[in-house]
Amino acid sequence: MGSATPAEPGDAGAAGADAVELPLPDSEGWLWVADDVGLLGFGPDTTQKLRRAAIALGPPTQVEVVGGFARPAAPKSGVRGGAQFRAGIYDADGNIVALSARNDAALAAAPATTDYRPDGAARSLERAVYGGFVFAQFGHNLLELPSRLWALAPDDDRPIVLHALPGSEDRLRPAWRYMGPLLETRGVTRDRLVLLDRPYRFGSLTVPQSTIVINRSVRAGWHDFYRDVLKRLPLPAGGRGARVYLSRSAYAGSRAAPANETELEARLERHGFAIVHPQKLPIAEQIAVMQDAEIIAGLDGSAMHMAAFAQPGTTVLTLDTRLLTNQVMIEAAAGLRGRHLFVDTGGAAGWLLDVDGIERWIAAAMTGKGA
Repeated sequence: MGSATPAEPGDAGAAGADAVELPLPDSEGWLWVADDVGLLGFGPDTTQKLRRAAIALGPPTQVEVVGGFARPAAPKSGVRGGAQFRAGIYDADGNIVALSARNDAALAAAPATTDYRPDGAARSLERAVYGGFVFAQFGHNLLELPSRLWALAPDDDRPIVLHALPGSEDRLRPAWRYMGPLLETRGVTRDRLVLLDRPYRFGSLTVPQSTIVINRSVRAGWHDFYRDVLKRLPLPAGGRGARVYLSRSAYAGSRAAPANETELEARLERHGFAIVHPQKLPIAEQIAVMQDAEIIAGLDGSAMHMAAFAQPGTTVLTLDTRLLTNQVMIEAAAGLRGRHLFVDTGGAAGWLLDVDGIERWIAAAMTGKGA
């Protein structure tokens, strides 16, 4: 997951970037996530980046937009830090609603004002809530899709409108397979989700502030959703035991597993670890694995984000090919004991883990003597 790049003066939409709340050094009302994390093998640039990430203590806010409108997300290249997407909610005067932006870079990528107005072909919703974005990636959906649901009252039955990133493809169908059981615990059914795949106009649209700014901050209430899921979602009996390793060796996704991951798994089995392939399990069973574990280990990535459902105090040992600030924020918000070891891929396919070194690090962390 790429980190957000602040808007440069002169970037489209930069005038509104101040409205996206980001932590600043020495500011009040923030807890810094780097204070309790254990890091080994990372350079100073990485650790300095982490020290900008924080938990915001104040509650989120929301705005009511009357006569607003939205269009499908559209790609915009050339923004510093890589491609971004133009996506947001606009008010009746054509001004972007800053709270609808995903982060400061997304706000910079979207025009601050527009002369566009929906024509007769646009669809209309009299009352709705803006739900943010739905993604192709499991990890982004797990962290971001619930982040605006705090604004829904228990009896709220309004449609929830979503942008799809990237583009306007129907991301809801695959995402609902794993997010559906979680969202339904909050009364959000599939028929209430409306994908902004064409222009829409709104009589009244509530735009809640997201409780997560990816790679930068989470609000103190961000983790409430995951705690509530644990109270409401029936889980299968039993997980995989007190020690689990989340394997990538059988995963055919875009991020290649190290060529010798199964060798590491065999070593860890001798230390009492169960080897789990999360992509083969229904979401409720994945949550049960997290709840039952006292130590969770694995390579960085979306599967490790499931630690949001672990018991407070659980030890999470992540083998990082790059430091994922999001993972550290999860650990801080959920009260977990996060420990991170940098593993160098060398930038090559078929890369190898230092199995001996990792085994020693995990064994030390298990006894409390590690980083």
